Amino acid sequence: SSGINAEYGGKRVCTLVTSLKLSNSSSVPRDLYTVSRDQQHYKQGRHEEKWSQSGVRWWGLGAGGVIAASVSNETDETESTTAPSSTVPPTDLKLDSSSVPTYLLSQLDSLYSNGEYTELLSLLDSCADFPSAELLWRHARALWQVFKSQGQNSSILARADRVSQIQDLVDMLDKALKLDPDCSAAHHWKAVLSNACSGSAGLKQQFKNLETMKYHLERAIELDPADTVSMTLLGAWHMELLELSWVQRNFISLYCTFPKCSYEEALDLFLKAEDLSPGGSVRNLYLAGKACFRLGRKSEARQYLEQAVNCPVNTKEDQMVLEEAKRFYNSNF
Repeated sequence: SSGINAEYGGKRVCTLVTSLKLSNSSSVPRDLYTVSRDQQHYKQGRHEEKWSQSGVRWWGLGAGGVIAASVSNETDETESTTAPSSTVPPTDLKLDSSSVPTYLLSQLDSLYSNGEYTELLSLLDSCADFPSAELLWRHARALWQVFKSQGQNSSILARADRVSQIQDLVDMLDKALKLDPDCSAAHHWKAVLSNACSGSAGLKQQFKNLETMKYHLERAIELDPADTVSMTLLGAWHMELLELSWVQRNFISLYCTFPKCSYEEALDLFLKAEDLSPGGSVRNLYLAGKACFRLGRKSEARQYLEQAVNCPVNTKEDQMVLEEAKRFYNSNF
């Protein structure tokens, strides 16, 4: 087919004119012609970016950003290669992004790891209208990092107050889970952000959210048994409840049944995370040591705490955990 309209973010980006063989054994596009937004032809020849195929669905990084399209034509064994021109009538395509290419996800994750949030959000914004759980949870994660680093006055997150800002992210994760209920990362971030949202809304709401947070962390681990971060968070969930005072426990009981929790369950989660990623988290090592100490296993507690205080840190959050671990160690050993 030729003269394909491609869009993203609800806007026409360019027209692709390519050689396709629309059959069960469709070949990868060969000659690709691209027309820019003002419809001026600027490139002809083999495209430099990778294109992937699933049935007759095509993804690629085009001139203006991410391009996704699916062809609804009947099977056509013919091939045609036609250069774009005003005389060629374009074929309308239906956008489809239910299967996001791995190279795009890798690019998004690389930008996130490097802290390049402006570029990351720009790319994610261009995909905002694509119904993909993988894109939605990454978008919520990126916005949350910006929120934490820039606070309420962030130019990217200009909302009325903190609660509504975080609730927007929770809603984004709800959409992701509606699209894919088995997305482990979406469950993980739903737990994190719903807890942050309820925490900002006050103690009453935070207590009501306890079981919600636990459910999504357990589901994340069930779907991804190698998710050590969710293991640490779920273990911390147990620890925080166990460390509450009698007054706080009774206050929680006014609004919900006090959740079941134990140091044994917490320690089991920390040790599983440590087995999967030895020395990979200062928080996990510190909490493992603290759980051992509460259970009277002081020799093991010392071992984990000494590893924690010597663990390299890369973020401000880890630095805060490191300082807390040092204080706990110095106070008890």
